[in-house]
Amino acid sequence: MNYKKVQAGFFLSLFGLVVILSVAVFLPYIYSIIFAFILAVVFHPVYKLLLRLSFFQRFRGLASFLIVLLILFIILLPLITIGLVLIKEASSLYSSLVQDEFSYKLLEKIEISINTLMPQFASYDLTANFDSLAKDTLNFVIKNLGLIFSNVLSIVFGFFMTLFAMYYILKDSPKIKNQLILLSPLSDKYDKRITAKLMLAVNSVIKGTLLVALIQGVLAGLGFWIFGVPNPVLLGAITVIAALIPAVGTASIMIPTIVYIFATGHFLPAIGLTVWAFLLVGMIDNILRPKLIEKDIKIHPLLIFISALGGLAIFGAPGFIIGPLIMALLYAMIDIYKEEFQNYLRNSR
Repeated sequence: MNYKKVQAGFFLSLFGLVVILSVAVFLPYIYSIIFAFILAVVFHPVYKLLLRLSFFQRFRGLASFLIVLLILFIILLPLITIGLVLIKEASSLYSSLVQDEFSYKLLEKIEISINTLMPQFASYDLTANFDSLAKDTLNFVIKNLGLIFSNVLSIVFGFFMTLFAMYYILKDSPKIKNQLILLSPLSDKYDKRITAKLMLAVNSVIKGTLLVALIQGVLAGLGFWIFGVPNPVLLGAITVIAALIPAVGTASIMIPTIVYIFATGHFLPAIGLTVWAFLLVGMIDNILRPKLIEKDIKIHPLLIFISALGGLAIFGAPGFIIGPLIMALLYAMIDIYKEEFQNYLRNSR
C-alpha cells in the first residue's frame, strides 16, 4: 500500500470533515457575514478616501471603526426613528380606519359601484369584511407580541454582528483578497476580474435599485407630509417597497393617495401632490438610475424583481437583497464568459 496515497486520503477526509464542521459553525451567522461583505463593498470608496491620509494608513483599524460609526449614524439611527414613527402611524391608521365615519362611507360607495358593475359580487359585504379584517389583524399582532419582540432582538443582534464582521473585512481587505486569490484554483487573472465584476455588480444593484427606491420613498413621504396626507412616514415606507416592483412602481401608491385627497374635498393639495409626484418622485427614477447603475452591468428590472421574490422564498427576508445580488453575480460571470470565449464562439459558428 502506498503510504503517500493513504496519507493524502486521510488528510483530504479530515480536511473535508473540518470544512463541514466550520460551515456548520458559521451557518447561523451566514446572513450577517454576507451583509458585512455587501456593506464593505458599498463603503469601500469612503474607506479608501480615509486611507489617503497618512495618519489612517498607519491606523487602518481606526479608519474601519469610523466607517462603522458612519453606518450607525446613517442607517441604524434613522431606522430606529422611522420604526417608532411607523408603529405610531400604523396604530393611528388602524384607529382612523375603524372609527372614521368617512372611511366607512367611502367603502360603502365602493361597494355600491362594485355591485352595480359586477352583480355577481352583490352578496359580498365589503364594509363588514373590512371591519373583521382590521380586528383580526389587531388580534394577531397582540397574540404574537412575544414572537415579534424576539424577532426584533434577533434582527438587532444580526445587525451588530454584521458591523462587527464588516470592521475586520474592511481592515483586512487586502489580506482577505490575496488569500482568496491564493486558494482559488483559477488563474490570478480570472480571480481578479471576477472580484472586480462582483464588486461592480454589488454597487450597481445596491445603488441602482435599492438606493433609488429609498430616495423615491423619502421624496414621496416628504410630499405626503407637505400636502397634509395622514401617516406620511407609513405611506413613504410602502412607496419604497412599491418602487422595487417593475411596471407598478410608485404610481401604485401615489395615484390612490391623490384620489383619496380629491375624494375628501382637498383639491389644491391633490393638485400639488400630483405635480410633486410627476416632477420629483416619478422623474427621479429616470434621472438617477442610469447614473447610478454602472454601464458594464445592466440588469433588467423584471429580473431584479423575480430574483428578489425568489430570494425571499429561499432565504427569507434577507433574500430580498441576496436574490438580486446572485443575479448580479450571474451577469458578471456571463460577461466574463463572453469576453474570454468570444473568439471560440465566433469560430464555432
